[in-house]
Parts: sequence; structure tokens; C-alpha cells
Amino acid sequence: MAAQPWTILQLGGQKRKVVLKGWSAPRGRPRQSAFVSDGVQMREQSTRYPDTDMSVPPTRHLFGGDYDDWMLEGRIRGREEGDAAGVEALVRTLRAMVLEGQAVQITRGSHLAIQGLLKSFIPGRESESEVTYQLKVLVDIDFLDQTFSGARESTIPAAPAASAQTVLALCGPALQATSVPEAQGLRIGVLDFIDDAIGVLNGAIGQLVNAANAIDSLESALSSDVKRLQAGVHQTKTALLTFMSAVDAIDRDTGGNVDVFARSSSTDRAAWCAYKADMTASAYKALALLADEDRRTEIALTGNQGTTTTATGGETWEAISTRVYGGPSGADALRKANGAKYGALPQAGQTIHVPRAA
Repeated sequence: MAAQPWTILQLGGQKRKVVLKGWSAPRGRPRQSAFVSDGVQMREQSTRYPDTDMSVPPTRHLFGGDYDDWMLEGRIRGREEGDAAGVEALVRTLRAMVLEGQAVQITRGSHLAIQGLLKSFIPGRESESEVTYQLKVLVDIDFLDQTFSGARESTIPAAPAASAQTVLALCGPALQATSVPEAQGLRIGVLDFIDDAIGVLNGAIGQLVNAANAIDSLESALSSDVKRLQAGVHQTKTALLTFMSAVDAIDRDTGGNVDVFARSSSTDRAAWCAYKADMTASAYKALALLADEDRRTEIALTGNQGTTTTATGGETWEAISTRVYGGPSGADALRKANGAKYGALPQAGQTIHVPRAA
């Protein structure tokens, strides 16, 4: 049985498309070996507090699943691509797709469908018409996982100002890191180190809140205001990650020794470890909310708000396109403008952004 073809499609930029078929597909020779390892893992942080008996389970915070990177390996052959020129054209296209840094959608039959980023492409030139390759893919979304889990019930996103206030609340433990009782055992130099990162984070959140307060609704906001909000989201995300790295560096750089504390106290160490675990859990929630807000601003900028409409129960993207454009050909433009995931249908009552040109 011939190997099923793989399709790699850029979602932006030049929207290049590559089809790897036959023996040119990853591990194209039937049953040669597994053609991909699509593993998953749970992101977590486990903490065993000082002086805690080993019979007591560690405190564990779960931050959701993550996907393993894919490594696709195979051999591009002139027999599949027509001739040596076809092989070279395919190699050059894959190189361009890596360098352009656009998100891609990769599918194989009905059992693999993901969105991600091409991290690297390493060709091994055996001859003009035969080139081995290694293609590394960073997986962001597995669409079939979402299909298996079932569609989530639709929710109405919070207004930008409300989302910004939620981010501020979730960052509260980080902004108060040097004033909480748990920090009082730390040395002055350590407190100053953390305080510098807090200052940057505080400034970024302030810009985020100001930008969000200027927008009543993303659907009616000016592009310049949406761009200010998006910049605030990016700055806050960067500042929060920097703060978390600064806190982690304290223990990493000292080997986890007691040197970061002004006095040797197991109570101080346990309290600080507990604070860090709780702060990290809140920070990850804030990062998830910032990622969602970033996606919403990108949708607003991409759609450029020609107008909006409301989806009714059972409507498809093609049906909405026919209603607003007079034909189904605008369905893909509607999906893109609304950030719709592969296979996801509009939800009843959902506000649909309608670009000016489909």
C-alpha cells in the first residue's frame, strides 16, 4: 500500500504549499518505521517543601497539556517529483517556508491534522535527484484532539478593560513579591533583584490597562487603538516571563542553597517555596489570558471590521458567506477573520467579523 500524501500549507505570507507523496513522504517506504511520533505531555510544577516527610506527596500544579515536537524524515526522489529540477524546487520551497516563519497546517489523511511552525529543514544531498531530509515541526494545535474532546460551549469574551483588570489581579502575587511576609527572610540584594523585574512588569501592565480602557469593543475600535492594545499585551507577556525567570534564577544560580536568605530558617524557605508555587500558577493563568487577548486583537486587525453579523444555530461558514456575500466562496475569508480552528463551526449567537473583501 502506498504511503498517504502529506500536505504542508502556509497559513500566511506567500501561502506556499508542499505535497510529500509516495516515497518522498516521511518514511515513505511502507512499514519501514514509524513515520512520526506525535506525543503529548502535561505541563506541571512539583514542589517538595523543606523538612517535609518523604511520605507526603509533593504539591503539584498542572498548567495544561503540550505537544511534542515532530521530526519528519524521508527521502525526496526524482521518481516522485518528475526529475532533478522537481526535487530541487521542492527543497527550495521547504527552505523558504522555514525562513519565512509563517504558521503552517500539516495534514495526512484523516488521522493527522496539526498547526505549527517549521523550525528547521536539513537536506542531505545524495545526488541531484535524491535528497534525504529532516524537517522539525513545533506543534501548536492538534485539531483532531479538539474534535475528539468535542466542541466547547461558546462563551462571550470579556471586554478588553475587564480582561486587563483580570490580568492585573492575576499578576498581583508577582507585583507584591518583595512585600509579602514570605519574602522577609530574603537578603536585601535578592529583594532588589526581584524589585527591578517588578518595576518593568508594573509599567507594562499600566500600559496594557490604559490601552484597554480606551476600547469599548474590539468590533468597533480604531485600528490604531487595537494596535496599542496588542503592543500592551506583548509587553506584559514579555515582562511577566522575565519576572518569572528572575525568580527562578535565584535558586538556580545559588544551587538552591540557603545563601538567598538572611537567616537560616526552614520556615522561611518553606514559606517562600509555597509563595513561588502559588505565584507561578497565577502567572500561567495570566499568560493564557494574554495569549487569548493577543489572538482577539489579531483577529480584529486581520478582519479590519468591515461589519459584523450574528451566527444562528446550525449555520456553517459557507451559509454565512452566502448570506453576507451572496455566495459560499467567502467562507475561508470568514474563518480566517474569526480565527476559526480546523473543522470548527460557528456557534449560535457568536459575533462574526465580516471583512470588507472576501
